[in-house]
Amino acid sequence: MALIVPAPGVPAAAAEKTAKGAKKTKGAKKTESAKTDRKADKAEKAGTADNDGKLKKVTQLAGHRIGIVTGNEASIDLLGVVLAHYGVPRDKLQIVAIDPANLAAAIADRQVDVIFVAGPAGGHAISDAVAAATRDGAAPSFIDIDQAEGIAKRDPAFDSVEISAGSFGGNPPTPDDALTSLSFPEYLVARDTFSHAAITRLARLIYPSRLALAAELPGEVKIQAPSTDKDSAALLHPGARTYLSDDEKSFFDRYGDTIFYGMLILPLFGSAIAGMASYFHGSHRTRRLRLLQRVLDLVRKVHTAPSFEALDKFERDLDNLVVAVIHQSEHEDYEETVRMSFAMALDQVRFALAGRRAALAEPAAHETSAGGKAAAA
Repeated sequence: MALIVPAPGVPAAAAEKTAKGAKKTKGAKKTESAKTDRKADKAEKAGTADNDGKLKKVTQLAGHRIGIVTGNEASIDLLGVVLAHYGVPRDKLQIVAIDPANLAAAIADRQVDVIFVAGPAGGHAISDAVAAATRDGAAPSFIDIDQAEGIAKRDPAFDSVEISAGSFGGNPPTPDDALTSLSFPEYLVARDTFSHAAITRLARLIYPSRLALAAELPGEVKIQAPSTDKDSAALLHPGARTYLSDDEKSFFDRYGDTIFYGMLILPLFGSAIAGMASYFHGSHRTRRLRLLQRVLDLVRKVHTAPSFEALDKFERDLDNLVVAVIHQSEHEDYEETVRMSFAMALDQVRFALAGRRAALAEPAAHETSAGGKAAAA
């Protein structure tokens, strides 16, 4: 963070007024020109006294105008952390947001007394703000956040940092002496439930590329590995920890035990599956044999049927057996020999039924013929 006090200079409005006055009084007496010069000198002296004599500490910000430069990490909440620590009420300040493109004009017109900006020490945000606050060759001054270490102890999101002279660049170099301020990191964050392997691959991509990224964005990017301590302010993702602790495992390291035990267990499952298949196959064969035996039993019963009523019952049993054979063949893949066995057995029952009917009908025919002969005699 940087609290920048613009260098003193002649306000743009006063300079413009002086220029207009000089144009209008061209050829006038030297006394009038001298008066105009003295007014400008007074205005410049007033500005010098304003900046050099007052704004050197955070506690002196009350009653002044602070411009928060947009487009960087600076925000009113970030400024509020500093103000709250020093006990400076926000309602005692006039806080305005300033676009970086309008910053130089706002400083020249004395719209703000202090600029608040945050970003990398060597980045464009602070360097551009310093350049805008440099006037007439005079470098801006900075307000020390001298209690930065105390703020960092109260809020672990921040850290105290000493900014070396010339860190912000500029001509003359700024700051002209070591400066105490607050710093804070920005984290690349992922859900803990996200794939650990994916985060490990991302870490393997980012960390070796730090120098290349820093070269592409000079002063803007400085990637550092987070702390691997378990009590650190930001918990390290397990995937990143795997990479940073050189604990990456190969495919066989990760799955070797699983493959080994799988090779031991799979044969047992294979044997169990084979046993179940054999059981079901044997069960199917048993059902087929029982069904075929019922058909063959029916043949023997038909041969000894005492009446036509018994034959009618056996014929209905045959119809039921045919239905049972058809249903079973839908659920099981009958071999050709099995189908032939059932066909022969069913045909045998039909032949037996026809033969038994003929046998039962023959005595009745003889009795009818004998009765006719007796009647004729």
